[in-house]
Amino acid sequence: MAKYDKYVIQNPVDCGGTRYTGHPIREANVWYLGDVDFNGSKFSLVLVRIDHDFVMEEAPHTHDFDMYVWHVPLDPDNIEDLDGEVEMVYGSGTEDDPFEKYTVNKTSCFFVPAGTVHGPYTFRNVKKPMLFIHAMQQGNYYKSEVFDKP
Repeated sequence: MAKYDKYVIQNPVDCGGTRYTGHPIREANVWYLGDVDFNGSKFSLVLVRIDHDFVMEEAPHTHDFDMYVWHVPLDPDNIEDLDGEVEMVYGSGTEDDPFEKYTVNKTSCFFVPAGTVHGPYTFRNVKKPMLFIHAMQQGNYYKSEVFDKP
């Protein structure tokens, strides 16, 4: 093994939950996990091709790390229009933190600061494939707390 082999990660593809079993994503997807792939690094990245409607996260929840979620069309001739919708709900539904629903249909990013209640997270009216990019300042994905659905 060469000195820098550990810094080159090839083929972290998950086909049907073999790499990460805690998530309902059924499509082939790519998980770069800091805990597993980067010797304990506090950074992880998930890439998933989305081509149909579904609810990715049903219940509001939190994380104790910052999270960034991008949506990018896979149409090389139109990288602005998702040709579908992505909906994120922020808030816990309390008087002090009411639910706020955001729906995007263009190239976009949802930023979720550590401790922010968010979810459900839904893909709707998907007519063309898009790339879901999920980056987090944590070595692996997990939920800190789960709340009642809106």
